[in-house]
Amino acid sequence: MPNLVLEHTIYTLSQLLSIDSPQIALAGRSNVGKSSLINALAGQKKLAKVSATPGKTRSINFYRVEPQGYYLVDLPGYGYARASHTERQAWAKLLEKYLSGASRLQALALLLDSRLDVAALRSIAERIAEKCARNDDSVPDVPGNRPYKEGPCGGNVPQASSDCVHCGECAEACPN
Repeated sequence: MPNLVLEHTIYTLSQLLSIDSPQIALAGRSNVGKSSLINALAGQKKLAKVSATPGKTRSINFYRVEPQGYYLVDLPGYGYARASHTERQAWAKLLEKYLSGASRLQALALLLDSRLDVAALRSIAERIAEKCARNDDSVPDVPGNRPYKEGPCGGNVPQASSDCVHCGECAEACPN
């Protein structure tokens, strides 16, 4: 079993490091299980903080994997966390800066909640992949970065929009 060691915890843009080792980043909504996965891979229960309260990971955490010599990078989750809009925007900018500037990032594993419907999962994954492919440094437009309300179809609709995250169409036209 590999040995995982927490080496760096990054909360702000000024703390971001240039790490010259291969990295695999773990991304996903708050409470999807990123930290639990790290604990399972390490064979430990308390290496990465896990909580029933969403949004426990509020930093980018770099876990060195030995003897292989690469890093697992635990990214803050999006959505659900009880945090101010300003704090969520700061997380989003931190994530974007890391993802666009990590020259040794070899893979981004997007953990998804299997309880979401397939169309929502596909939409989220496509938007994240497009941002990564363009090295776009704007804040990703994914659920959790803006206030959402429930649309008539049960999907999430941004407060300032009628576009339904559930189906990608106008909330009124959503068949779900």
